[in-house]
Amino acid sequence: MASFAVRGNFAGAMTLRRGSAYAALGVNLWLIGFVVPASFAGAAWPWALGPLAPAALAVGALRRSPSLLLFGVPFLTLAPLALPTFESARQSPLGFVLTALSLAAYLAASLRALRPSLPAAKETRPLDEAPLALRWARRIRAFNALAFVAAALPTLFIYTIDLHPPTVAAFAASHPGDAERAQAMATALAALASALALGGLLIRPLAAHLDRDFALRVRIEESRLVARRGRPRAAFYFAVAAALVLMALVVVLRR
Repeated sequence: MASFAVRGNFAGAMTLRRGSAYAALGVNLWLIGFVVPASFAGAAWPWALGPLAPAALAVGALRRSPSLLLFGVPFLTLAPLALPTFESARQSPLGFVLTALSLAAYLAASLRALRPSLPAAKETRPLDEAPLALRWARRIRAFNALAFVAAALPTLFIYTIDLHPPTVAAFAASHPGDAERAQAMATALAALASALALGGLLIRPLAAHLDRDFALRVRIEESRLVARRGRPRAAFYFAVAAALVLMALVVVLRR
């Protein structure tokens, strides 16, 4: 049995739910992913990057910004690990596992906090749960698979580049004396590829599904672009020319 609101207006905007689990997990991710590696980096300048992630977390919480909470905070926390200064941190399997678990927990808490919430209903009544349609079950399985690929792909890239012993040995052999910079460049390229894969494999299909009618979206976007140009299409000029010709023909025939 499930309770659904009979009355009450749906809050269309995404709002952060009460609670600070995502904020605590964000701070935990920053401590594990940045503060601990920076403490063992042996240099003072990386600490200049330290305030960026907490600032993004605070601004994202205040402005209720999904882009800051889901992308900005993890990126500002973990991007410095690609620098050669953090080579020892990237080579630690335990640190990698703890950082991955902390990142997964933070993203899960943030997604849960960003879910749309319903206002308090004035009246509720129980309704029988309808069986899940097969097409919806297939879609849910497909979306779960897309989310798994979007999360597993960057993890696989980072492990292969920075932790897999044969790969690390290959970097050392092919770039003697400069293996750390080569690994940092490969890690940055892997992060870019993961971001593109996230947009293409997860965000775009979900956005198309939420908008339902893809063809209608395309036509609306084309109409918007035409309206922004402020220039009529060729069909308009053809219609005007045809109308002028017909008007001239009517004038000639009346003479």
